[in-house]
Amino acid sequence: MFFPPAYIGRLLNEGDWQWLDGAYWSLWTEVRFYALAALFHFATRGRFVAAWTLFALASAAVLVAAQSGVGGADAVSRLLFARYQPFFTGGIALAVLARGGGWPAVLLLIASAGWAAGIAALEAAPTAEILLIPLLFALAATATLMPRWLPVLAARPVALIGRASYLYYLLHQSFGIALLTGTGLGAPGPAIAAMLAVQAGVLALSVALHVWVEVPVMRRLRRRLAASERPEGGVP
Repeated sequence: MFFPPAYIGRLLNEGDWQWLDGAYWSLWTEVRFYALAALFHFATRGRFVAAWTLFALASAAVLVAAQSGVGGADAVSRLLFARYQPFFTGGIALAVLARGGGWPAVLLLIASAGWAAGIAALEAAPTAEILLIPLLFALAATATLMPRWLPVLAARPVALIGRASYLYYLLHQSFGIALLTGTGLGAPGPAIAAMLAVQAGVLALSVALHVWVEVPVMRRLRRRLAASERPEGGVP
């Protein structure tokens, strides 16, 4: 599901294949990050953050070269998902800080926020969007490092929504648009109200699936995994 369907279509000499849901485009980027992160983790022997920082700097240089029209740089930039590097790098910095990391991680987080805003500026994004990016990084840092400042994020209903957010991601676009289209509302006011109602319904469905399907299945899989790893004759 995470491999770009357009690539598969080309291999099969078929037409222009598209994602089943437009929101799924990010899965391919995430999978490449996981693969590279695992490679750096096992290959660098405790120097993961330093290795990733060098990789992020190299990706930034490739992106600048692509923006400057250097031949072949755009393809390499897309392969390295350079446009989205700052968000992954910022997440790594936050993880290090949450475990007691020092100033290098702080500098890495600040640099990630600045570079994300810089990429938006290079792409001629609206000024409001450029300014919003550092604010989002600051919010993520506050929620991660100073949760008492935002106690609402630790509330049980909010935490439950957070755990169900991946299911919401899988359902919200095509399924939500199909439901919204079915309402047949065209005027701005009723259409906005319908959109909010549909998204609230999709979120409620996501929470229900998480509680009644995802969690029980995960528990069973974990029990089976634990049983398979238990030595024969061991304590159950």
